Amino acid sequence: MTLDIYIWTGRQGIYSLYSKGICELTYNNFKIQRSDDETYSTHDFPIWDNIQVEIKGEVKIDEEEYYQVGITPKSWDYFCILKSDIQKLNEFCDKRNYKMSIIQKSVYSYIDTEILNIAENLLNIAEENIMLNYRIVARCHINYSHTGSKIFNRNSSIINEYKFSYDLFKNTHSLKGKAKKDAEKFNDELREKINEFSKLIDNFVEIIIEEKKINEYVAKAVAWEVIQRKAIDYYSQQWKEEYEINLTESFSDFDAYCINMNNPKAVNAVKRNYIKSVLLCDAIDIEHSQEILMYFLLSKRNIDELILCDCFVEHYEIIKELQQNIDSSDIKQKLRTKQKRKITKYTIDDIDLMSGTEFEEFIALLFKKIGYSSQVTKQSGDQGLDVIAIKNGSKIGIQAKCYSNTVGNAAIQEAVAGKSFYNSYFAY
Repeated sequence: MTLDIYIWTGRQGIYSLYSKGICELTYNNFKIQRSDDETYSTHDFPIWDNIQVEIKGEVKIDEEEYYQVGITPKSWDYFCILKSDIQKLNEFCDKRNYKMSIIQKSVYSYIDTEILNIAENLLNIAEENIMLNYRIVARCHINYSHTGSKIFNRNSSIINEYKFSYDLFKNTHSLKGKAKKDAEKFNDELREKINEFSKLIDNFVEIIIEEKKINEYVAKAVAWEVIQRKAIDYYSQQWKEEYEINLTESFSDFDAYCINMNNPKAVNAVKRNYIKSVLLCDAIDIEHSQEILMYFLLSKRNIDELILCDCFVEHYEIIKELQQNIDSSDIKQKLRTKQKRKITKYTIDDIDLMSGTEFEEFIALLFKKIGYSSQVTKQSGDQGLDVIAIKNGSKIGIQAKCYSNTVGNAAIQEAVAGKSFYNSYFAY
C-alpha cells in the first residue's frame, strides 16, 4: 500500500513546516520518502509485533485536514495523512497482523525429527560449545528470531545490554597499550566466531527451504528455534554424563517434593539447592561448567516458557550470589575453627590459598578480633577501599591486595581516593 503524506521538516516561528512525500507499506516494513525521492526513514515489521496506527494529533495543511500518525511499536518518525485515509491505514494493519499470525503458527509445523537431526549435526560441526557463548546466542537471537515464541522473546529486558557488548565493546577506545590490543583481539575473534556460526545457520536455512519448500522468512525462524531446542538437549545430556555423576544427589532427588506443583518459590528453591550442591562439589569446576549447568536446568522446564538470553543472566547471578555466600561462610568457619584450636596466626600458605573475596573477609575479621567494628564494602562501587574499620571514633579505610607481585601506583591512587570518599583517617 502506498499513501501520499506530508513529513514534518522543521519550524519557522510559530509555524510548522511540512514536505510532501509518500509512505510505502508492506507486510515486512514501511518506507517514508520525500517528494524528491530522498529516503526519510525505513522500519522493519518483525512478525512477532502486532502493528497499529497511533494518532498523535491533527494538523491543517493547504486547507486540508490531516492526522499526524505513526505505526507502532516501531514508529520513531511520524507523518501526516488525510483524515479520509485513516480507515484504509487501519485496515492494512489488521490484514497484516492476521497474515503474520498465520506465519507464526506455521513455524511449528516445520519442526520434525529430520530438521532436529540437521540441527544436531550443525552443533557437532560448529566450534565446540559454540552455543555456550552468550554473546553469540544474543547476536544470532537478533539475526534469526522471527516468531512470538517466548524462548527468543525480542522484548527481553537484557537484549539491549547484549547488543551493546557484542557489537562493539564501548570501553575499547578508552583502553591503552596491551589492554587495548587484547580487547581488540577479543572483539575480532568474537566477530569471526559469530560470522562463522551465522554462515552455518544460513546453510541450514537453505536446507529447510529446499526440503520443506517454505520461504526464507519462516525458514530462519525454524532454524533458530530448533537449534536452541537441540542445544538444550545436547548440553543437558553432556552435563549428566560428565558432571552429575560426581554429585551425591541427582536433580530428581531435589525436585521430588514439588513435582506437579505450580509453586514458583518451591521450584526456585529446588534450583538454588541443586546449584549449591554443585558449588560444594570439589570435583566440579564451576568456571568451566556453569553454562552447561544452565542448559541442564533449562531441560527441566517447559521450553515454551523460556527466554534463553535472560536465562543466561539469571543463572550467572544465582551462581555468583551462592558462590559469594559459600566463600564468605567458608573463610569465617576457618577463622572460628582455628581460634578454637588456639592457633594464633595464619601461615603465608593459608593466605596464598585465599581468593580476593576471602582475603577481604579475613582482614575484616582480624580487625574485629582487635576490637574494631569492621565491614567489607560492596564489590562494585567500593571507591577503591575494600574494608572499613571503626574504633573510638577513628575510621580506617583498607584496600586489600592478596598479590604475589608488587602493588602498582594505581592501587595507591585508588586508596587515596577512597580515603576522601569514606572520610577515613587512614588508607592502606
